[in-house]
Amino acid sequence: MNGPLGTLSAHHLSNWRQVTGHNIEQTVDAFLTAGEAVLSRLIQGPRGAMILSMVPGDAESGAIYVYDRQSGNMFMLSFDDAYDDQFSAEAFDMTFKTYDLFRFVDQPELLIEDREIAEA
Repeated sequence: MNGPLGTLSAHHLSNWRQVTGHNIEQTVDAFLTAGEAVLSRLIQGPRGAMILSMVPGDAESGAIYVYDRQSGNMFMLSFDDAYDDQFSAEAFDMTFKTYDLFRFVDQPELLIEDREIAEA
């Protein structure tokens, strides 16, 4: 999908179920601990969760991740015309609406590794 930040794509990072099991709170906590990050936003649905993590003390260091509760896979969202790790909470909120990111919380299987995400 194209928007003001360019084309949106998703990149598979790893499977967190092997590390944390099925508990979403443990998964998010372990993910943030591994990245030495803090949670800025967490949007949950029955099938997925979206995480905005940030470097502690840096309000413009956010990166956007989607966790697929069914498969245990974690994906990072990236945009052609923006740095993937420089989102503020406000920029995330705008991007969430502009790119209709809730669809990935609702249907995380829409994420395709290293490919452009087609418009829904």
